[in-house]
Amino acid sequence: AEVADLVVPVPTGETMLQDIGLYRVGWQSYGGQPVEMPPAWTGHFDVQTGISYQPWSRVLGRQALLMHSPWHVPPGRVWVDYDLALPRSTPIWLSFGIAMGPDVAAPDKSDGVTFSCELVVDGRRQELMRQHHDQGRWADFRFDLSPHAGQTVQLRLQVEPGPQNNASFD
Repeated sequence: AEVADLVVPVPTGETMLQDIGLYRVGWQSYGGQPVEMPPAWTGHFDVQTGISYQPWSRVLGRQALLMHSPWHVPPGRVWVDYDLALPRSTPIWLSFGIAMGPDVAAPDKSDGVTFSCELVVDGRRQELMRQHHDQGRWADFRFDLSPHAGQTVQLRLQVEPGPQNNASFD
């Protein structure tokens, strides 16, 4: 599908990412070439790569998206890109949280996950956040996208393994 085919007009009000059915998932082992999955791909522990991207059950009482970096191939990153036509009205807020399930956020299981979020506007990338997280709790973020009202932007959410490049239980 062409990039233009994946642009989703965002209405005013609140829109959950899980309600946006057009997106692109990609992955890359460190030092390797990036690979794009088919448009709107969803899956859990892909047989070839080990990556995951799918709506998940509740984590610590909140609805969640599950993303998991590659682990059947050398470690690396997995991301999801949403092309969003933002409304002209303001304010526009991007709000989300990051978490690990308390059952896996343990030193004997995981070295944590590095979460990041980027915004691409007119070909320019802006990293909104990058944070290593190894706790079984939510950390919340909020960003003002009002300066981009009426524009089409790309939102990228990404996960990578922790500092030891250990993707176990991420």
